Amino acid sequence: MKSHKKILSLNRTIVAMMLFGYCTLMILLVCMDCFLIYGYQESRRLKKEQAVDYYVQKTLDGMDKIRKVLYDVYMNDEDFERLSQNLSEAQKYSHAWELRESLKGNMLVDGGLHGFYIFYGNGTYPLYQINNGQVTPEQGSRLCTALQQLGNRQETVFRNWFCVTMDESVFLVISYKKGAVTVYGIRNIGDAGRVIEADAQRDTQICLVDNGTALLNKDLAEKFDIVSRISAAEGKTDYVSSENHIYGEEIGNTSLWVCAVYKNAFQDYMNIPQIFLLILTACSVVLAFAVYLFLKKNLMMPLEGLRDEMDKIRRDQVKNVPIMDLRFTELREMNETLQEMVTKLEHQRVLTYDAYIEKQKARMQYLQIQMQPHFYLNGLKTLNALVLEKQTGKVQTLLISLSEHLRYLLQVENEMTALRQELDFTENYVNLRNQMTGRTIQFLIEAALGTENCMVPMLTIQTFVENSIKYAKTGSNNIALIIKARVSVLSTEEGDYLDIIVSDNGQGYPQEVLKEINKEPKVGTKCVGIQNLKRRCQILYGAKAEFAFCNKDGAVSECILPGIQEERQDESINCG
Repeated sequence: MKSHKKILSLNRTIVAMMLFGYCTLMILLVCMDCFLIYGYQESRRLKKEQAVDYYVQKTLDGMDKIRKVLYDVYMNDEDFERLSQNLSEAQKYSHAWELRESLKGNMLVDGGLHGFYIFYGNGTYPLYQINNGQVTPEQGSRLCTALQQLGNRQETVFRNWFCVTMDESVFLVISYKKGAVTVYGIRNIGDAGRVIEADAQRDTQICLVDNGTALLNKDLAEKFDIVSRISAAEGKTDYVSSENHIYGEEIGNTSLWVCAVYKNAFQDYMNIPQIFLLILTACSVVLAFAVYLFLKKNLMMPLEGLRDEMDKIRRDQVKNVPIMDLRFTELREMNETLQEMVTKLEHQRVLTYDAYIEKQKARMQYLQIQMQPHFYLNGLKTLNALVLEKQTGKVQTLLISLSEHLRYLLQVENEMTALRQELDFTENYVNLRNQMTGRTIQFLIEAALGTENCMVPMLTIQTFVENSIKYAKTGSNNIALIIKARVSVLSTEEGDYLDIIVSDNGQGYPQEVLKEINKEPKVGTKCVGIQNLKRRCQILYGAKAEFAFCNKDGAVSECILPGIQEERQDESINCG
């Protein structure tokens, strides 16, 4: 049962499998690289954002505690209530002192309250307490003056948070007022940069913006156009450029924004394991290319070489397989086995060829001998007549010519002869016919210079001349039969050819004979001599020898032989 499996090329299959496997591995590695790097970058981004979020939430928690403390004072504290009444200066101071001590206790309990200020007597008399860890005495004094001035101008919006800026410090302030007394709670947010930088674990620049005005790091806000970004955002802003990451968040219940500016660093994009994975991916490309070159040199190219050698063996173009420098044992064994097979095959071919040559020689000898008998009888009859007439001189001449003729024919071991020898033999043959018949025969030769040593099959020209005499014998004996043999060289792209043309002035070939001799040669047909010559040329030249026969003012016979060779003892060369 015939198999329907698709035939594959081993080299192409190896390359395709390598490409498929490597591409699959590369896709997995690239996907893993992208996933890990993206996850790492996202975690770094979240960490920076969380630092700001944490600070804002911490600030909101502190603000809420301050608001609760002050609200409790506003609603429940008796000292705060009495300060709003019409009392003496001493009484007011006493109640203000008690309120201050109460708030001081709250501030000690909760670190979210960085300081408080009490203004009574319509803002004339201040008392305050500050956390020295968050507010310096100088800042506390200046802040007292700033709040007193705000109160006098009645610019304070009570129970709402607002900002007070001094140098590089920004304070969030909330106030509660009842009658002639006002209490302020403050929280210093000027430490935002230090706190966020500690949480983000990287260098950080902080910009504080309130109501479209940069309060801290104004140059930074202008450089990165932070105010415009905030005005277009709601609650949060997040912007990443090639060099910086800007993240800002609005503090609830205020118009204050905390914006952090981080300068992008290499570690923001990937860490050491990810770099190692990228290097591994790049190395895999080099490794895959090296593996491909190794397999191409040691597997695919040797396989291709073995295939070419087998193709040459198939086309009979090689008689010995070269020993290849192969690295793989299996390929070495294939090379050695192929060489051994070719050696045995060549030995068998030599034996077969020798047997074929012997058979062809025997056939050639038979074909040559086949042409001899019909001429000998005429020669013997002519000798007998001359002897009876006692024409001793003519007998001697005829015997010499006949012996020359026989000597040439008896070279049955030779298939080829030099052109000059074939022409001499043919000329001797014509002389014999002149002696044996009453008709005059002239034999003219036109041979191109340098062709006399060219090798031709024996009896080539003689066969054509014999047929000219045979088919011109019906002419008058008073008219000489002129036979011309012209030999020339034809040069083509495939090489030089020897062109032999024999023509006469006789009646030409009969039409049935022309039709027969222009066909492929067959045994048992007319014109045995020509048919034998064509079969011998088939043996010697294959399909390369060509014959043509026609009538043109007599019979014209043409033979074109390939591979012109000169007669040499040691070598053959082209002539012409």
